[in-house]
Amino acid sequence: MDKRQIKKLLIFASLNLFLIGGFLFNHAKDDIFNTRANNPLDCADYFAESNDYSSIYEINQDLIAGTAIGTYKTWGTVTNTFSNSNGNFNFYVQSSDQYHQTSGIHIYQSSRQDIQIGNVVTIIGTPVLYNNLPEFINPTFVVDQMSNPYPY
Repeated sequence: MDKRQIKKLLIFASLNLFLIGGFLFNHAKDDIFNTRANNPLDCADYFAESNDYSSIYEINQDLIAGTAIGTYKTWGTVTNTFSNSNGNFNFYVQSSDQYHQTSGIHIYQSSRQDIQIGNVVTIIGTPVLYNNLPEFINPTFVVDQMSNPYPY
């Protein structure tokens, strides 16, 4: 082989390594960024009966009817946050169910103060009706997504 053929071979090999490396990087990047926190939510996850979520609308209907018993698991978008005169952190959550019935609920005396308007959260707790206001008192919850790209 002369120098010209070796040069062509090296260029060809370098190009192949570059293309293969780019392909592998893109697939690894997709695996890293393809998480729930980085993609818009799929409401079907929340509506699937196998996930044991109750809509806020259903919870409020149970509270009004006096049939709310035990622990509920629900989800929604944080629409307002505030601290009361005792310094307790509170916020409101709103969501729609699969039938487009929108409802909200108050989260009273939350132990987490890092919640912000727009967070999408899963809430687990026992709801109560206080002065006809449906609320959870210090439930456990998880931030599913830092912001909601579309209203629920």
